[in-house]
Amino acid sequence: MIATSTGPRPSRSPASPAAAPAARRCPNPDDAAAAVRAIAKTLAALKRDPQRATEAARRVFPADETALIAELIRRDLPYYDPSIPQTAIAGMKRFTRALGLIDADVDYAQIVATQLAPLWQS
Repeated sequence: MIATSTGPRPSRSPASPAAAPAARRCPNPDDAAAAVRAIAKTLAALKRDPQRATEAARRVFPADETALIAELIRRDLPYYDPSIPQTAIAGMKRFTRALGLIDADVDYAQIVATQLAPLWQS
């Protein structure tokens, strides 16, 4: 829960969705599954061919910036992993607790849609 004396309250913190009940975060599990599949598929495609990012960037960014995209993707490839490890969530919980955004431990399964974990594989 978000720390407060009168119960849960809205928060503008980027970590606040972590404290929201799963049903409120995503009322349609099929949409969540589609998003996870799309992210995993995109990351896998970029790992196979970082130049694809340049093609996509041409539609959005000026030419000078577009020329840099593929190299940035190559550099960051080790971090392109759609999984959400428990260690990452533990760190997020320590951070939000230190800021006083949560006052109780939140279970990993309350934060991460663990039923979608098989879809993390790209």
